[in-house]
Amino acid sequence: MDLWMILAAVAIATLLIVIATEAQTQTFTVLHTFTGGADGGSPYAGLTQDSAGNFYGTTAYGSHVGSTCPYGCGVVFKISHIGEGWVLNPIYTFQGGDDGANPLAAVVIASDGSLYGTTSAGGEGSCSNEFGGEGCGTVFRLQPQPHACASFQCPWIETVLYRFTGAADGATPGYGNLLFDQAGNIYGAATYGGLNRENCPTGCGVVYELTHSSQGWTENVLYSFTAGNDGENPFSGLIFDSAGNLYGTNFSNTAYELIPSQSGWSEQTLTRDLFEPYGGVVFDSVGNLYGGDLFGGEGGGSVYQLTPGSSGWMYHLLFSFNYGSGPADSLYSIPAATSMALQRSTLTRARSSSCRRRTADGTSTTFTYSIPTTAPFRSARSYATATATFSAPLRRALTTMESATASLAVG
Repeated sequence: MDLWMILAAVAIATLLIVIATEAQTQTFTVLHTFTGGADGGSPYAGLTQDSAGNFYGTTAYGSHVGSTCPYGCGVVFKISHIGEGWVLNPIYTFQGGDDGANPLAAVVIASDGSLYGTTSAGGEGSCSNEFGGEGCGTVFRLQPQPHACASFQCPWIETVLYRFTGAADGATPGYGNLLFDQAGNIYGAATYGGLNRENCPTGCGVVYELTHSSQGWTENVLYSFTAGNDGENPFSGLIFDSAGNLYGTNFSNTAYELIPSQSGWSEQTLTRDLFEPYGGVVFDSVGNLYGGDLFGGEGGGSVYQLTPGSSGWMYHLLFSFNYGSGPADSLYSIPAATSMALQRSTLTRARSSSCRRRTADGTSTTFTYSIPTTAPFRSARSYATATATFSAPLRRALTTMESATASLAVG
């Protein structure tokens, strides 16, 4: 692991919630400060909220320390609003063995309240990861105890749905969340493994599907990347369009589409103009795709748009960061009114809102930008969504952001 990654990982992580009231008015409240102990440490992914207002998340480090997890194997936690405060409860602590270790992605809530997620290590295989752990990763499900618990700190029950081997089936699920179809099948991407070893010694990565039967869960590799025009090493999650096609990004600067047919899935590269996109893409209401990358644009990261046309997809640079690194996570879905305003406008520098960037030596700088918008964007709900659009944990960047990737100033 590079020194700057270690520095970023060992820093105390803080959960922040943005309460947006009127435009340009935000309140930041610390819900929990991680200690690296039983509560875990270094939450790389975002939070998932249930219908009761509870939040669920993962930490890559902390809690149980073993030979396979020298920095801790990580936890899945639940944070609830009790009384006048928030209480965090680790609902599962990874042991670094068959159960998995070091989850990097968020968990997904199923209709029955179960949580689904991935770990980047643990399970089977001889893969080694950046955390010093072993194993090629897992796909898991967490369910609450079948009977009411007397204690608030009641652990959930884990079921491992699949253990990656590091061979053709893939290895090391990254930062992308799992995706379900209407039939209950699970889709995801594994950063390494796959068929091609000539261009990628550890494998170029795969997109996979898990299907359930009375015999359990079975993996089907939909596409194995080759490090050719299709790129390599998918870190992000996937999204569907209305036709059932899948979309995602590769770390090697590509955005791609996977198209199903009776003979299997075929890959179409949408663009090769990205620069280390850790996050995936999102659709707007008219079929355009949006995303961000770490070092695109002028070198400090960017926000981009992909528009479909008769001759293929066109890349458009919407905003280029001049300081630090750009978004390391997927953007949030943009409301239709905001999306149209975004298409009609240009991202520009602003004077009124700012974000502090802290470097490894403790110094900081400030940068600002805004989105010129129309009236529908001024509502509290839309403003909160837009703020979240550019909020991403810069988990792979040389520096870390104190609060959010940037602040939005509504003109």
